[in-house]
Amino acid sequence: GEGCVIMYQPAYISQGVTPPDLYYIAVDPYAIDKGKDKKLTKRDSLGAAYVFKRVNNFSKPYDLIVCEYVARPNFHDDFNKTLFDMAEYYNCKIVYENDRDGDIESYARVNKKLHRLEFELTVYDSSDNPRKQLGRRYGVSMSNLEVKKTAVSYLKDWLLAPRDKDVNGAQELNLHKIYSIPLLEEIIKFDYEGNFDRVSAMLVAMLYKKELLLKPAVTEIGRASCRERVSSP
Repeated sequence: GEGCVIMYQPAYISQGVTPPDLYYIAVDPYAIDKGKDKKLTKRDSLGAAYVFKRVNNFSKPYDLIVCEYVARPNFHDDFNKTLFDMAEYYNCKIVYENDRDGDIESYARVNKKLHRLEFELTVYDSSDNPRKQLGRRYGVSMSNLEVKKTAVSYLKDWLLAPRDKDVNGAQELNLHKIYSIPLLEEIIKFDYEGNFDRVSAMLVAMLYKKELLLKPAVTEIGRASCRERVSSP
């Protein structure tokens, strides 16, 4: 269906600007538009997009999902418009599973938004060796089972990674900062045979997190006169 954008934390603002690279969007697109009868079947997948806030030293909480959009509008352009609107608002790049790109690249090209797409990721095998890229300009492929299993191991590690203690002194994990019940349900039910669109988007995010380790740390713009618009941790 049409779905809606759910925002858990608004964009951080410093001198009227959201710092570039503070956020990124991980996307699992859906393959084709609905048929002329506009009907969905159980085989139809959803488009799932999650905005992540990167680790930084000026805005907490971080390393969590701050916004999501899970839907299947009538046409790809409708999904993609919302996707790129999110990227503009959070001033960030989009990384997506390119085995079925959902016309994301063509939409970006037509609307002069290619700068919002992250170039093809380098993925690693189970021994942490980089695999050869497929020559696709943007996104990441997870058609290889070994790559997918590696991404699943990253996700497991991330879910169980400790965060700060809560107000009662109990240790929190990253999984405690996931506020999407459908995503949590998919994580619980996940296997390699089923269709888990939300988890697939999370796997894209985990592969990108790996690549971000090689990129510069996030820096703030105009720290001396900044303001922050955030919800409660």
